[in-house]
Parts: sequence; structure tokens; C-alpha cells
Amino acid sequence: MAFSDALSLILLVDQCAKRSDFKLISELPDEYFAKLELNIPSNLTKLLSDVMTILLTRVNVPKDEIDRLAGKIYERRIPEMFEPIKKYDVQETRRIARDEGIEIGEKRGEKRGEKRGEKRGTEKTIDAMKKAGISAAQIEAVTALLNG
Repeated sequence: MAFSDALSLILLVDQCAKRSDFKLISELPDEYFAKLELNIPSNLTKLLSDVMTILLTRVNVPKDEIDRLAGKIYERRIPEMFEPIKKYDVQETRRIARDEGIEIGEKRGEKRGEKRGEKRGTEKTIDAMKKAGISAAQIEAVTALLNG
């Protein structure tokens, strides 16, 4: 790969402000990646890998994915670098994340509701005991048993 070819890939990746932008790179013609793959000199693999690591880190690509992509550079398998991104569906990923968030929120809400319900039930029990003329010491002993 001539330095200009490596630079063109670096500039393309640099234009990606978020993960979904990488889909555009994955849609480049196969000839572009084949040219990069055929001409990559050993002295540029480390530099290209380091620069790609920095750029991908900047857009919050997970470290294991960055390591995998960097490995493709060393293996001279550049066309495969962005293969997983072709399968990446932003809308589906967002839907899954939203559904998971809703589920977590519902579970937390249920737990909070149960705690509040228990507290209100205890408060109502204490009020009823007071109205029945039960002493504070007896109420304290009963609530200790209920909460213990």
C-alpha cells in the first residue's frame, strides 16, 4: 500500500463521528480494499494499526473489536476489517437497547413499589394499632418483629 492509500483509509475512518458512520465505509467497492490489501508494506502496518486504534477508540468502539480490526491489518486482510459493520443494524441495536432499558426500569420500579407498599402497609398497621390503644412500646416490639 502506498502511503497515500493508507492515508486515504485513515481519512475515511477519521470522518466517522459515530459507529453508524462506518456502514458507509463498508459499502466502498471491494476493489478499494483489495488495492489496500495487495500493496501494504510491513513498515506501515504498525503505523496504520496505531492510527486506526486511536480513531476507533475516539468513537467508542469496544477494545476487543479494535484489537480484532488491528489484527486484520497485520494479517493483511483489510477487506475483512469492516465486515461485521455490514451486518450492524443501527435501528435494531437501538430497539434492543431500548427494550432492555424498559425491562430494567420496570424491574426497578417493581422493587421500589414493593418497598413503598411494605412501608405504607407497616405505617397503616401502626396507625391502626395506635387507634386500638396499643402502647408505643408494644408497637415498637411488633414492628421490630415484622421488619426483623
